[in-house]
Amino acid sequence: MSSKHASQHRPQPSRLCLTCGKEFIPYTKQHKFCSPKCHSKDYQPKYHKHQVQHTSPDGIIRLMAYDAHIRERLREEVFQHYGNKCVCCGEKNPLFLTLDHINNDGGEQRRKLGSQGKGVGFYGWVRKVGYPEDLQLLCFNCNCGKGRNKGICPHKGIG
Repeated sequence: MSSKHASQHRPQPSRLCLTCGKEFIPYTKQHKFCSPKCHSKDYQPKYHKHQVQHTSPDGIIRLMAYDAHIRERLREEVFQHYGNKCVCCGEKNPLFLTLDHINNDGGEQRRKLGSQGKGVGFYGWVRKVGYPEDLQLLCFNCNCGKGRNKGICPHKGIG
């Protein structure tokens, strides 16, 4: 067996399934689905979008919309686990919600996680490690207020 062929079968870093959004470890760099079921369900339409991506601006837009859909599903899943509302004021509109580090150590954690500590990568990490208890859901107002008020939301005291 040549070294080129052997390197194609080394375990790859985990990624999200293009169909269901589930995290999985691909067998090779080419694997984009977590199971044959997901592959057969969505492979053909997505395959054509990947082909079109190189030649058509419309193909790129469709692929970006699909990726955004996967990211949104992951975000919804994480928010659902944390209660779908701000723990301080009760805001329920998901456009206003964000994850907050209860111990105010988000910067430190982002440095440790690197690119996984930002955006959708962070939501994937949260799911992967089993929804850490040191995170909570806050609206952006409460989160910013907490940051400007010595780690305490203005609704809760010290004003």
